[in-house]
Amino acid sequence: GIIGGGGTREEASRAGSIAACVGEGFQILDDVQNLTTGNPGKKRGDDIVEGKKSLPVLLHIAENPGDKAVIAEYFRKASKEGIESPAVEECIALLNSRGSIKKAAERGKACITENAEKLASVFGNSGAEKSAVLIKKLFADMIPQ
Repeated sequence: GIIGGGGTREEASRAGSIAACVGEGFQILDDVQNLTTGNPGKKRGDDIVEGKKSLPVLLHIAENPGDKAVIAEYFRKASKEGIESPAVEECIALLNSRGSIKKAAERGKACITENAEKLASVFGNSGAEKSAVLIKKLFADMIPQ
């Protein structure tokens, strides 16, 4: 799109790298949603059943290494028993108890916001540049509150 719009390969490459970081932020928020309200078409906590080591889980283990075996057991039980396993909600409660889900959400939002600013700068971030303003607004509107 950038090259088609008259941009350079360098601008396209820079924008692509920044956009990948924005995507990482949205993936973090998707993982958070899985542990809070649930994702559309999926049940809350199915990432636990599938054994996904999402950022909320990794943050929790990094800050509470003694819980690693407990979380591994929740994952094992949830995998064996399915989405209705009490281990799913027990694991979510543990992650919530230390603020790991909230911290991951904050990190995801910050990643999106910071990189939207960087992406806008590719197109002139004077505040008057229409494209820069639109890029920042687009991503701000997409971040769940």
